[in-house]
Amino acid sequence: MWALTAWRMASITSCPPAKRLKNDSHVRFMLAGPGAARDALIADAHKRGLDNVVFLPPQPKSRMPAAWSLCNVSLIHLRDDPVFAEVIPSKIFEAMAMGLPLLIAVPHGEATGIVEAEGAKMVVAPGNPAALADAVLRLANDEVLRGTFAARSLAAAPHHSRAHQPTAMMAVLEAAAAGYGHQAARYAENKTGTAPKPST
Repeated sequence: MWALTAWRMASITSCPPAKRLKNDSHVRFMLAGPGAARDALIADAHKRGLDNVVFLPPQPKSRMPAAWSLCNVSLIHLRDDPVFAEVIPSKIFEAMAMGLPLLIAVPHGEATGIVEAEGAKMVVAPGNPAALADAVLRLANDEVLRGTFAARSLAAAPHHSRAHQPTAMMAVLEAAAAGYGHQAARYAENKTGTAPKPST
């Protein structure tokens, strides 16, 4: 079972989740991406004996599907700071397109709203390494749960595709301009692909 993240690399290597799980041979954290602190983080992981943290070199976009394909779960995590409540990591949608379950550790807000609506996730509070480690183990040991989240994740992907979003946006704007704002809001929530109609 692999968990992949390209976000907040430092919190995996310098906090307890990876250390707590270092003796679980079937769990690996795989991290891909550049960053000014990359070399220091690799050295820190080595110093702590975290053989369960695997660093990939920075990957071009064309290689990311291959990197994702090594994973069983996508780990998306951000610092426990209110400013990140409005952040929507693009990795959420890449993981959905790959049909991966989502393990989310971000402040409650835009990102949690998306994944909770799709039901393809397990959400834990950010800044709680013990809860994160427990969630990783639960997903690692529950193939049925992973399969359920994976199927929901893949089914959700078209709702967030670049092909769908412009059409959905135009339909909502047209409905709002025509005076059906409350129906436009419902449309945005249910993603029907059909422009709202006026109530009779």
